[in-house]
Amino acid sequence: MLALLLADQAFVAPSLTSPEQLFRLRIAPGQKQLPVPLKEEMAERPLFRRCKNTVGGIQISEEQALADTALRPQMTNLGIITGMELPMGPYIFWRGNGQALDNSSEITDAQRNIVLQHHNSSVFQKNYASRYMPDTQAAYRGLKPQTTLMRAASGMSRTIDPRRPRKLNLAQQAEVDRQPEVRLLRRRLKSLLQTFEK
Repeated sequence: MLALLLADQAFVAPSLTSPEQLFRLRIAPGQKQLPVPLKEEMAERPLFRRCKNTVGGIQISEEQALADTALRPQMTNLGIITGMELPMGPYIFWRGNGQALDNSSEITDAQRNIVLQHHNSSVFQKNYASRYMPDTQAAYRGLKPQTTLMRAASGMSRTIDPRRPRKLNLAQQAEVDRQPEVRLLRRRLKSLLQTFEK
């Protein structure tokens, strides 16, 4: 988020244009904070914005927010290009943030729930808690757990395969088209479209 604010030259102080300049700031003696205000016009400007085509090339819009409907397909495509087995979407950042908070010894469950805007911990346990299994063998044998290895073995990145095909060739597409389930679904789709056109 800081990088986006710096790129937008969002701070009132014109000298704040890089992280280094921001981290050089010091709180004055006797004070407990150093406000770093944003420009007033930033209150109405979305932080995450859409791209637009211009005569000079692709630019970031000043006023149009980046909608989930635009971001989700781009992230799905990015996951496909990367070679991930499972679909990738904006939700993975929320889940990753929740897991990082949960793994921190500095953050309590109550603080995690406030950050994630959860009423109680059951929401996190049901939807966000990591599905990776801890090193139960090490626990049983009284050994130090191989946490890094266990995370790697159960994370999304383990499924990355750059050889995974992104598109079907003509023969594969023809084979898919012959499948009874696909034919049935296409007939249903055609029927639904005709219903909506009436």
